[in-house]
Amino acid sequence: MAMKMIGFRILLFFILMGLYNAQLFSYQSKHSHLDSRDELFNHLQNIKDPLKRLQLQLQISDSIPQAQTAVILAERAINLADSLNLNVEKGMALRLSGRAWRNWGNKAKSEERLRHAIDILESTNQKTVLYQCYRDLGETLRSFQAYESAEEYLRIALCFFREQHNEEEIAKTCNRLAAMQFEKFSWGPYYSSF
Repeated sequence: MAMKMIGFRILLFFILMGLYNAQLFSYQSKHSHLDSRDELFNHLQNIKDPLKRLQLQLQISDSIPQAQTAVILAERAINLADSLNLNVEKGMALRLSGRAWRNWGNKAKSEERLRHAIDILESTNQKTVLYQCYRDLGETLRSFQAYESAEEYLRIALCFFREQHNEEEIAKTCNRLAAMQFEKFSWGPYYSSF
């Protein structure tokens, strides 16, 4: 009898945890009428104004949790911004592409895209996006365990955001610096910089 009660409680526990996690971690798309990647791509293709299509690609690429779809959208946004000769948007798309490639597991492609974004954005007036690229490059290098280089880029971003008194960006950058310090401490004798 006691074993049945324990089994029932365990079963009830897992059912409740499943319901709780489903509510807590359910993804609500900003574009809920687009259920699949094909529908999303078809919807974007049907937008005739290329500038509106580009803005929507950037917005979705920035918010979508599926790395592969984010890579595809960001890469398309790079090509569209390039064809429209929009350097700021191309830099933003390269940044999003770099983040998406990192999330998908291709660190080398991420670093390439982020360095290209920095090159483009340095000649524009979009300093916040530029220093977000520095932070993203630091995060990519952190994931390579190239901690010294990562710290350099993260500190460059942090200095700029402190000058601007941008508390949100300061918090995000400090979070990445703290994650790097935690990894360095946790890896201990295994730590080596590239």
